[in-house]
Amino acid sequence: MVTLQDVKNSLRVTHALDNTLLQNYIDTAQDYIMSAVNHNVPVYRFI
Repeated sequence: MVTLQDVKNSLRVTHALDNTLLQNYIDTAQDYIMSAVNHNVPVYRFI
C-alpha cells in the first residue's frame, strides 16, 4: 500500500498544502486497481 508520505517523498513535497489532493489520488488509484482486478484482495505494502 502506498502511503501519503511515500508519495510526498517521491514528489519532493515538504508542505501539507496538497495532502488532501494527494490522498484523494492515492485512494482513487487503489479503488481503480481493485475494480480492475474485480477482486477484494488484501492490501499489502511491498518494499
